[in-house]
Amino acid sequence: MPRASEAPGGSVTVCLRSVEEFFNAPTPDPLNGRFEELSGLDRTLRQLRRYEGKKAGELTLVLPPDQITVDLAERFKPALAGMCAVRMDDLAETKSAVRLMGRRELRFGLLFLAACLFLAGIVDASTRSDGFFSHFLVEGLVIIGWIALWHPVDMLIYERWPAERDLLVFAQIQQMEIRFQPEA
Repeated sequence: MPRASEAPGGSVTVCLRSVEEFFNAPTPDPLNGRFEELSGLDRTLRQLRRYEGKKAGELTLVLPPDQITVDLAERFKPALAGMCAVRMDDLAETKSAVRLMGRRELRFGLLFLAACLFLAGIVDASTRSDGFFSHFLVEGLVIIGWIALWHPVDMLIYERWPAERDLLVFAQIQQMEIRFQPEA
């Protein structure tokens, strides 16, 4: 059974064995040809990441005919909105935690850089010769101090981007038109 396919304009088609499989990851059964480990929502997320910022398209769920009931559409849309809201809350919390940790690490990194620069100044002032070892030690301390800032700056600038992207994609999923199609 195909996993998910994409159509132009940010539309996605997901093949499922049951409606519940959209929200809950299926159990793989390789001996019976069942390899999928992601829920339909996660497959949709994975497909839509490449359409970031585009208008919400259509989400087509291909299901066995006995899974498509008269009231499925009216039950599914609020369930999808609720799941997206929960995932968006988790992503917002992740972004907040990354920002907090980045600020804490930045404080430590700045103090460590100041200590390294201070020590480099002491080493430079105490060694009267312009020998290789003194230059090596001074430059090494300066470099180590700057390296200590690498991770905090990376966290504050780049580490939150995946969560930000997924927030936008979940907002897009909430706006998608839902269509149910019986499998052939």
